[in-house]
Formats: sequence, C-alpha cells, structure tokens
Amino acid sequence: MEKHFYLGVGLLALLLIFGILAWVVMDAVHAPAEALLNRAAELALSGDMQTATALGRQAKSRWEQHRSVTASLADHAPMDDVEKLFAEMEVYAAAGESAHFAACCLQLSNMEKAMYDAHSLKLWNLL
Repeated sequence: MEKHFYLGVGLLALLLIFGILAWVVMDAVHAPAEALLNRAAELALSGDMQTATALGRQAKSRWEQHRSVTASLADHAPMDDVEKLFAEMEVYAAAGESAHFAACCLQLSNMEKAMYDAHSLKLWNLL
C-alpha cells in the first residue's frame, strides 16, 4: 500500500513538472508573436504598411519555426485557423489593404494569446 502511495505521488509530481514545462514553452513561443502582431496592427492602421508587413512576416516565421512544439501541446483545430489567417494576412499585405491586414493581425494576436493562456500555470489548467 505504501508503495502505491509513493508511486501515485511521483506520477502527480511528474505531471506537475510537465504542466509547468508546457506553460514555459508555450509562453516563450506565443507571447512574443502576440506582441509582434499587435504592433503590426498598430503600424498598419497608422499607415506604415512596410514595417507592419515585416512584423507580420516575423510573427509568421516564429509560428512556422515553433509549429511542431505547439502541435505537440495544443489542439490542432486552432492551428489550422492560425495558418489560414497568416495566409490571409499575406494576401492583405500584398494588396495594401491596411484595415483588413490590421484586423487579421488582431485576430491572430488573440489566437496566440488564447493558445498560451490555455497552457498557462493556473489551477483550472492543472485539473
């Protein structure tokens, strides 16, 4: 009986460690992308599409670079939506549609935030 207790405590500790690790990884991956996308939206609305496009592409590059890590930790349905929005963002950037580009960036920013919020270290996420 005592052996099962320690085994259970060890498994719970291991799950806690994995939960903390997932939180750290998701925060490191998605928080900077969210900031880039928010800044890109601001710049697009202020008329600086060249810098906004560069920031949007930088966020897309971060997404593609960390896609496998995100895929291993997150639900795949939002990932398809994020990729679709990045494709739309590129089309709006090429067309010079600053309002649509900014809206797309803000949607992407909200999705990035939702992804790392879903994996943040909160009691309801550990349950």
